[in-house]
Amino acid sequence: MLYNGDMNRVKYIVFDLDNTLMDSMKTISSDTLRYLNEIKDNTGIRLGIASGRTLRSYGAKERKYHLNEIMSFLILNDGCDIYDNDRSSHYEYEFLDYRQAEEICRVFNKWEFANVIFIGDNEMYAEKYTEELKDTMERQGIDHFLNVSEKMTGRIKRCVVVFDRNRQEEIRKIRMDSPVRGVRYLFSEGHLLDVLPQGVSKRTALEKYLRDNGDDWNSVMFFGDGENDMELIEKSEIGVAMKNAPEAVRNIRDYVTHDDCDNEGCIRFLKEMEDLWK
Repeated sequence: MLYNGDMNRVKYIVFDLDNTLMDSMKTISSDTLRYLNEIKDNTGIRLGIASGRTLRSYGAKERKYHLNEIMSFLILNDGCDIYDNDRSSHYEYEFLDYRQAEEICRVFNKWEFANVIFIGDNEMYAEKYTEELKDTMERQGIDHFLNVSEKMTGRIKRCVVVFDRNRQEEIRKIRMDSPVRGVRYLFSEGHLLDVLPQGVSKRTALEKYLRDNGDDWNSVMFFGDGENDMELIEKSEIGVAMKNAPEAVRNIRDYVTHDDCDNEGCIRFLKEMEDLWK
């Protein structure tokens, strides 16, 4: 929906993290942090993050940039977890059962260019252990690797198919040809396919957070860059796609930032368009 000048005042500004609020080197500029603090201190707008990162992975950035002093809420694990920093509360959706995990592995792991990983708060499960998986664990802040087994039931919040970047269309075809009951798929980056239970997403999590606070999508401005952000861009009163987002994401936006994530695209957009959201 395009802004028509009659909307309710923006109460929430929400950001995806990777390649949106953070640049491609996974850093946040001091100018960005300073401007976010100004918004928080001077407008009463609640700032939030909606990311596929786990709490541990987000925590590394939080400690570096003190994000929890800025962000009123966090939606992590692509919507499996909602952290309300203002109320010190945590809401957790249930996730995959072992039968679904077995089926997802059966569908994707037979291809040498794909690897199914299951991410918990402190652990990672997989059938294939690779050097790339070791790097993924380091980025997620996870140091425990375990083989896929029934013991992981009730401990897994996110499943990701990691694949070679040039094989996305093949992965897309595999997911269409071999559906797994009760799950949905979303590409979050060029080499990651998120597997989520039906009914769990960044959108449903943000919707719950808004409802719990007596608000709706008419009060939201959202910035994102990936397929897993498209529902939020569409639902938010002001949906903003990053310049560096894929064409499919940019095509459903209300606005596209003039600058990409490596050039403070979110903050420059907010500064240029203050009349839109203040």
